[in-house]
Amino acid sequence: MAKIWDDLKSNVKVWSSAAVEKAEEVSKVAVAKTEELTKLSKIKLDIHNIQREIRKKTYLFGKFVYSQASESNIVNFAEYFLKLSEKLGVIQSQLNPKAIKSIIIELYGNIKESKTIMLAFVKGILSHRNPDRVNYINAETLLKENNINVTYSLSNQNISYENMIKTVVKSDDDDVKICASLFQGNRSRLVNLFDYELDIVPNGIMFFIKNIDKPGVIGKIGTILGDSKINIKEFLLSKKKSSELAFSVVRLDSIPSQQVIDKINSLDEVQSIQLLNC
Repeated sequence: MAKIWDDLKSNVKVWSSAAVEKAEEVSKVAVAKTEELTKLSKIKLDIHNIQREIRKKTYLFGKFVYSQASESNIVNFAEYFLKLSEKLGVIQSQLNPKAIKSIIIELYGNIKESKTIMLAFVKGILSHRNPDRVNYINAETLLKENNINVTYSLSNQNISYENMIKTVVKSDDDDVKICASLFQGNRSRLVNLFDYELDIVPNGIMFFIKNIDKPGVIGKIGTILGDSKINIKEFLLSKKKSSELAFSVVRLDSIPSQQVIDKINSLDEVQSIQLLNC
């Protein structure tokens, strides 16, 4: 009996040692698994933080690129408007060869630099009178020397265009109104001449003709120009519903002689003709 009891105690010790060893082994595995899971969790957290930082940097970079592009567009937009305003001044100068009394400039839409645009117009209109002197710095001084009064303003009035420059030049004989607009950011167009609605690229050699709206006028003008070997690039016609008069813009390939101008002006239907070279 004693022997059985001793064997049992011995086996219990063996079993206990084995159980402890097994427990320690399982514990080590559990600790290793826990450490592994902890490392994986930390790696996942690091990946998440990196992805969040990348998204943040991407957003900030995109915002920066957009702001730079927007500022560039604004600069380009203003530059195109200055060029258009100066071109309007050049056209008004050719349409008003006599002494100018006053200038009115009204700006519509998303135009901000009203004074700079005014100076660009003045530079254009005085370029024929003072070609070697006029610039943005002395434009206002030259206005005073020539006794020309100028007013300019921004208007929030609703118009048919996204933006527009309206210019009115007054002399002793007449008031000449010309309006222009920028389309798609940089495409300049004359949209109103003498209260006639048109769509004209303000470049090149052109006739501005006021005539009685009768059949055959275009043909007569075309014949005179054809006989003089002058090619017509474009012929635009505008008419008011309440008037028998029409306004024509004839774009030419070359400058016509004074004799050709006189022939067209002598037509019964033609009331006035002006040659422009922009």
